[in-house]
Amino acid sequence: MKDEDKTKQQLIEEMVKLRLKGNGVELSQNGDGVIDGFKQIVKNSTMCISVKDADGYYLFINEKFKKTFRVSEEMILGKTDFDLLPKEIAEEYRAQDLDILKTGKPLEIENQLNFNGKIQHFILTKSALTNSDGISSAICVTSANITKLRQAEEERLKLEEQLRQSQKMEAIGTLAGGIAHDFNNLLAPILGYTQLTKMSLAPAAKESTYLETIEESAKRAKDLVQKILLISRKTATATVSVQLKNLVEEVLTVLQVSIPANIDIHQEMDFDFPLISADPSQIYQLILNLCTNAVQAMQEGGDLTIKLNKIKRQISSEQENKILEEFICLSVEDSGCGMDSATLERIYDPFFTTKEKGETRGTGLGLSIVSSIVKQHKANIEVESAPGFGTIFRIYFPILKDETNFSAKEPESRVVSGNEHVLLIDDDKRVNEMGRTILQYLGYQVTSFTDSQEALEAFEANPQIFHLVITDYSMPNLTGPQLMKKMKTIRSDIPMLLITGYSNFVTPENIQNWECDGIIAKPYDVKKLSQTINQVFIKAAKNTQLK
Repeated sequence: MKDEDKTKQQLIEEMVKLRLKGNGVELSQNGDGVIDGFKQIVKNSTMCISVKDADGYYLFINEKFKKTFRVSEEMILGKTDFDLLPKEIAEEYRAQDLDILKTGKPLEIENQLNFNGKIQHFILTKSALTNSDGISSAICVTSANITKLRQAEEERLKLEEQLRQSQKMEAIGTLAGGIAHDFNNLLAPILGYTQLTKMSLAPAAKESTYLETIEESAKRAKDLVQKILLISRKTATATVSVQLKNLVEEVLTVLQVSIPANIDIHQEMDFDFPLISADPSQIYQLILNLCTNAVQAMQEGGDLTIKLNKIKRQISSEQENKILEEFICLSVEDSGCGMDSATLERIYDPFFTTKEKGETRGTGLGLSIVSSIVKQHKANIEVESAPGFGTIFRIYFPILKDETNFSAKEPESRVVSGNEHVLLIDDDKRVNEMGRTILQYLGYQVTSFTDSQEALEAFEANPQIFHLVITDYSMPNLTGPQLMKKMKTIRSDIPMLLITGYSNFVTPENIQNWECDGIIAKPYDVKKLSQTINQVFIKAAKNTQLK
């Protein structure tokens, strides 16, 4: 140690000894003049330890204190918090110290310090040191860095929130599925009988106009159920090759005539883009929801900008390597009020809305539906927003690499009739009667049951008289798939159709797993039902010829 440094050290120690002695605290010394006693005990402690006298002057800091806060004894000893910290913090610490000296009660607090832009969390315990007369004459402060514990706690809370969100979505999905089934059962007779009645009238009849209104309302109700199911991804996507630009232009055509005059729409998509694989109705809904939200965020007017770009982004491969993939980026930007960080964290929550109580401009489902559609299409969504600076949503759709596997097929518009014998099973009497009426209208001979066990017994008695089995999915005793399986053991070549109010069941995987020839979602369209039955019979005839 240099002579100058040694002199400084001796001066500090002398000053500390004088302050300790003045407060009635006696400590022994070793041969080098270094304070002994408690210093040796706490020297290698993993906690930061410091001692201040009754006047607030630092008398001691241990090695951990110096390493943690990157200070030397010269920088701390003989000084007060007012010399080292901002005034407001020093005043707070001094008030705490005086209270401890007065009452003798220890104090535990949590503190945050900024180290080079990184927040560190500490637990501080302050307690009084007494002299030989039992008078509190100094303050001992121990502090432990709990930053890692806090980070672990924050991560745990984050995971708990994700779990709660997952459970909430699962509960909503279960509720939505039940609503869809019951609601679709109610809509089936409305839509079916309306279509049958309309078909029996002359196109120019006044009643046809009324029936068209009823039919349109029933279809809109069906679409509403689909939107609720989208929130929990309880509905299947019917993907085809889609030109995203065309869908954007359709939405903008609708918006142009409905948005306030003080909002200007700008679009940047001057050329055709590669196709994407998507469900057009869902993508249309997604674009409309984003644009509607943007318009509602600009109550005082502003600019709505829609852009399409072809970009390359890095993604992680199965081998954990970063590879470049091409995407079509849809961005919807508004110059509205923007959102703060707390709002951004919840924007995709079902039923969360920033609308004031009593407002009728939203239900809180819009962005939940957007998020669900994005996930179903294996796309990604990003959002940028700040209060007063507007909002930008960007959605990245994977470009369709093999366009040969996708094609948009227009359904046939004609009703296809037949004369085969159909076995119909549905436990809902109204839906059963409606289905029987439609099938008979189409020319089929119908035997119907509301009890699946009775239907099985009738099939066992004479399986060869039936050409087709149409069964509901959800029934007591035997469910639709269970009934079909038993019937297949009796007659393996019998064609079967499953009708369900759970629209998410309409997938190729379920058709294969349940060994049925098709699945139709309720409420079904008369034309679509007739065409599906016709396709099943054509398929059955081909299979017979191949045998």
